[in-house]
Amino acid sequence: MLDARKHEADIAARTIDLSEFTTVYLGTPIWLYSPAPPIWDFIEHNRFDGKRVVLFNTFNSQFKSEYIETFKAKVMERGARSFEYRFVRRGRMIQQISPSKVVGAIDSQVVHRGCGASA
Repeated sequence: MLDARKHEADIAARTIDLSEFTTVYLGTPIWLYSPAPPIWDFIEHNRFDGKRVVLFNTFNSQFKSEYIETFKAKVMERGARSFEYRFVRRGRMIQQISPSKVVGAIDSQVVHRGCGASA
């Protein structure tokens, strides 16, 4: 639980060449109302110059908008041209929606235009 508030983690692919992409989707669960530490570490070590960045999360109860705003600011500081946020609330452990409903909820947020740009 103490790791949930950190913005650094030991990830294997710390830096990735994103130059060939126009859109970068960053997916992570929410831990204690915030994106998980590995994704924070990833954005600290990568550039998003001219990219459309889409953060998407699943979570059980809720997220706090201040963490998403901080995440957005960091991505924009690292060169992104735009930032979007998408999420699916799975629900509490004993009342979670099924994996197929999670996929359906994600699909309903995405309009397939060419390479899967979201609406």
